[in-house]
Amino acid sequence: FTSAFFYVPRCALASIIVVAATSLCDWEMLGMLYKLHLNAWSSRRALPIWSIAFAGTLLLGVFSGLLWATALSLILILKDSVLPRVYELAKLPKDCAVNPYEADQWVPV
Repeated sequence: FTSAFFYVPRCALASIIVVAATSLCDWEMLGMLYKLHLNAWSSRRALPIWSIAFAGTLLLGVFSGLLWATALSLILILKDSVLPRVYELAKLPKDCAVNPYEADQWVPV
C-alpha cells in the first residue's frame, strides 16, 4: 500500500494530511461555546474543558490531552458537589409588594 505513495512528494502528502485533519476540528462548536461562555453561567465550564482537550491533544498527545480534560471535568463536578449554590428565600411581606399578586411569594434574600 505504501509503495503507491513512494513517488508522491512529501509536501503533497503533508498537505493531504492537513486538509483531512482540519475537518476533524469542529470550529463552529468553538464559536457556540464562546457565545455560551459569555451569556450563560451554567455552561461556562464547556469552553475551558474544550480548550484543555484541544491544546493538550496538540501538545501532549491524544491520551494525555484527553486525560487532562477529563481530570478538569471531574474537578469541576466535584467542586459543584462540595460547594453547591445555595439561595436563602424569604416570604415577601404584603406591604412591600408592588403587585398584589406578588404578596406571599418566596423571593431571594
